[in-house]
Order: sequence, then C-alpha cells, then structure tokens
Amino acid sequence: MLIRSTVLAAVAVLGFAASVVSAQNYIRVDVVGVVTAGDSFTANIDFSVVLDTTAGPTDSSEGTISFDVLNARAVDPATHTSDSPMYLSEPPAPIPVTGTFRYIIFTDEYNIQLNTPSGSILLGVTPPRGEFSLSMTSLPDDPADYLVDSTDSGATVGLIGPSGDTRWNPGFPTGDDGGFRVIVRSVDDPSLDECEADFTGDGNLNFLDVSAFLTLFSAGCP
Repeated sequence: MLIRSTVLAAVAVLGFAASVVSAQNYIRVDVVGVVTAGDSFTANIDFSVVLDTTAGPTDSSEGTISFDVLNARAVDPATHTSDSPMYLSEPPAPIPVTGTFRYIIFTDEYNIQLNTPSGSILLGVTPPRGEFSLSMTSLPDDPADYLVDSTDSGATVGLIGPSGDTRWNPGFPTGDDGGFRVIVRSVDDPSLDECEADFTGDGNLNFLDVSAFLTLFSAGCP
C-alpha cells in the first residue's frame, strides 16, 4: 500500500506499498496481478480505484460499513485470460467500472469490490494497520492505514477474480495460485488519467519530477 514505492511484501509478483506524503483528499489503489484456476487458465488482473476521504458512508448495517468508490477502471478479466503464458504486446485497455469499499468488523477486514462485465474482482486486507470502525464518518486519509498489519499471525492480503483467487500472508509469502502487487498512495487529482510529466508518480507536479527527469536524462534515458 508509496511515492516511488517501497515494497513491503512479495508474492511471486506481489507487493504492498504506501506513499508517504502530506494529507490529501484522495487515496488511490493500484492492483496488478495474476490469478490462476488450476491448470486451465491464467487471468491477468489490472485495476485502479480512487477513494474520497471526505465522503461519508453509503451504508452501515450488520457489522459492515460501506463507502462508494469515487473513480475506478479495470481490464475486464474475460478479455485478458489465456491458457498460455504468452500475450500480445498491447493488452486490452482498462474500462470504467463501479465499485464499493467495505469494512467488516467481525473479521477486521476491508475489501474493495469492483464490478466488471464478466464478474466481480475483490481485494481483501485483514487486518489493516489503521483504525477502521463502524462509527467512521469518512475514510482514513493516510495511505499507511491501508497497509496490512504483517505483525498479525492471521494477516492476509487476498485477490479474488471471477474464476480464481490468490493470497499472501506472512507464513506463506509465495502464495499458491498466482501473485500480485498493491500500491496505495495519496493524490490530489481523483481522475485516473496518467500524467507523463509526473515522473515520481505521487500525483503532484513539482521539482521532484524535474529532478527525476534530469536523472534519467543524464543516464541517457530521457
């Protein structure tokens, strides 16, 4: 769940990182990974969501509190599935999707569920580092709150696709059915449009981006 990201855990291709910047209005979560279902096929999962940390909950009942995802896009798993490890160089473009953020008090878990044309995708984190509760009037604005608490023996980060799932926990850091990477960061802009000038990937345009560009330019890679 980072500014130029620090990877805190690895699962085949898994990481969980957070950007540490001043408090802003939006939290962005980017997830890229692979989910397998036995030996039958491999589904590539690729999605991004933006959460508004000033918005109130949309529902609270039976041990669960829910918030709408402000903005989301995903590659439809059905268009990015194969029985072979080889793909075309240009993957399918992400499409707009809807989603919900939920915190479940009984399991001390939050999940982000997106609805795609071919089924739902869900990222689940148990337990998060931050103080989530049913009395929240808005979501935390610190990216570190969304990190999994790796010191907990039951800590789990799970990714569920329409037909398969994979997970990470401290005792089994390599997972069984694929791998994934999760990056969480604070951003000023809720849009998911990429800005080529944002070299640091922190959602801001400032001298740090100029410095990053000059470093690449000096290395012969502008």
